[in-house]
Amino acid sequence: WVVGDDDGQLAFPELLAQQTVESGPLLEVLQRHLDALGDLARHHARHAQADHVRADALRALLDQHPDTPIVAFSQFTRTVAALQRALADIAGVAVITSRSGRIASGPLPRTDVHAHFAPLAHGRPPPPPHQRIRLLLATDLVAEGVNLQDAGDVVHLDLPWTHALRTQRVGRCARLGSPHHCVHVHRLAPAHFAETALRLEARLAHKQALTRALVGGARRADRARSAAERATAWHEQLRRWRHPADDSLTMQP
Repeated sequence: WVVGDDDGQLAFPELLAQQTVESGPLLEVLQRHLDALGDLARHHARHAQADHVRADALRALLDQHPDTPIVAFSQFTRTVAALQRALADIAGVAVITSRSGRIASGPLPRTDVHAHFAPLAHGRPPPPPHQRIRLLLATDLVAEGVNLQDAGDVVHLDLPWTHALRTQRVGRCARLGSPHHCVHVHRLAPAHFAETALRLEARLAHKQALTRALVGGARRADRARSAAERATAWHEQLRRWRHPADDSLTMQP
């Protein structure tokens, strides 16, 4: 209702409504919806084992390489958070995402997470044993512009949509200055039905082939290696040219 030119008054809907709504049928529909959601949640709790499978794989890897820092990448923040909860009984597990870093005891600045996980790469002294991070669960934010060459194992918790991002994940660790002669790369394959639906491996292989065909210019032997491996080889060759008599610093590309 408008009074004058400026003032207004909202009407009470009970006074203006000509029809009434029966709440009984609506409540029945809502209850059926809530019951269905509850059934779905219980089914998921009984049958969804993806995080448990991945957590068990990471536990086995930590047992196999107890003295080697491990970085595990996922596209999803919820995945790394769920895995940190599943591995809460293991010391030295940290999560880093676009928002923050976190260890078992609470939030930690991302710079401190980097320093405790990869002190060599960041020019920091090794942390005390109780502050050492053995496993870093990270989203793809860390796959760009961060040096993590202290790590000797890279785990793909899932596969990204581009081959370039998969290469960048490995390139954070397999780079010049790594203390490891070999960086191990592990991939956790998706369930068969999911892989059949997504055809992700085929997509990545196709994108990789397109990159090689369009970029070109590299020798056949170089195209078989990653960018990080080629860069290491080039730096090593340059060092040999400059210091032909010095073999004490030879690195294996």
